[in-house]
Amino acid sequence: MYGMKKAENRMITQHILFTEKLWSFQMPDHEHWKTQISNIMLVEKNKDKHKYSTQPLEECNVKAPRTSWDSHAQYPAVNHISNIIMKTFLPEIWKTEKFKVPSVCIESSWINFYTKNHYAVAHHHRPSIYSIVYFVKVPKNSCKFLVYNEKIQLESELDENKSELTVDAVEGTVIVFHGNVVHSVTPNQSDETRITLAANYHVHYPKERETDDKK
Repeated sequence: MYGMKKAENRMITQHILFTEKLWSFQMPDHEHWKTQISNIMLVEKNKDKHKYSTQPLEECNVKAPRTSWDSHAQYPAVNHISNIIMKTFLPEIWKTEKFKVPSVCIESSWINFYTKNHYAVAHHHRPSIYSIVYFVKVPKNSCKFLVYNEKIQLESELDENKSELTVDAVEGTVIVFHGNVVHSVTPNQSDETRITLAANYHVHYPKERETDDKK
């Protein structure tokens, strides 16, 4: 009978349909850029003394002090870092993944200063195509960077079947992910400030493709 078939005849083959990827690398000259970003933090922190600050007043997903969304236009160091990532590392990812990307530009960038108990709520960066986080200063026992799988229905101990994963990034690491990836930052449990630089990148396609997409 059908129900009495041997187990070896019930082999199940797994087929991977889609995957969500995250890429990482170490930022060149990290100590140099860490000093530059730390100096920016001092300027922002002592705004009354320096008579300069880009810290916005409006609420956002980051529940911590931060610089303005256009920090690449405000601070040369942020512009340099964002461009190094865009011109050196993103093309390597496109090459490996066989992505056809005609051109890309910096859409936004900012620096986060997570002091004691500061955090970021779960959010995404849509409609940006690519987002990056550069872990400039990571004190011991500070925040955790979490990513979420919104499509999961049944969970297990396998990473691909979990609704939440922790990205363990050491200081100096840059992570790259698609803008639709939902992520958050847990409250900083350290007495030291945790510093990250984030940026979003927009892909430019030929006008012919933009026209076709609207049809």
